[in-house]
Amino acid sequence: VLLRITVGVGPRGGSGRTTPCVWSLGLTHDGDIVTGDAEGNTQFWDGRNGTQLHAFKHHGASVLALAVSNARSRKVFASGIDSKIVCYERVDDEQRGYKWVYVGYKRPHSHDVRCLALINGSKNLISG
Repeated sequence: VLLRITVGVGPRGGSGRTTPCVWSLGLTHDGDIVTGDAEGNTQFWDGRNGTQLHAFKHHGASVLALAVSNARSRKVFASGIDSKIVCYERVDDEQRGYKWVYVGYKRPHSHDVRCLALINGSKNLISG
């Protein structure tokens, strides 16, 4: 199955705005797709039909790295040029079944973060 997901569209009329570049991709255990783009957005998409579920802008610059946890933990970490490591978590929601929410951030680096990885059953996050 091939899906085309457009992460942003510019205004009509050719004002010069382009679709942001996607720098990072992730896939959750239940098939949601996560993208991090050049405008600092982290977006969650339904992997079955490509519709946007949630969009967050917690970064001041490009999101270069994503780390997706296992099914029990249900967390996604995003980081990039602004050195923030942001955490999102999947929570139960009575109306939609579930939703992704912003949990918080830490800034342990003084430089951009280009990679994230979860180890030990998604208990430890490493970054660099």
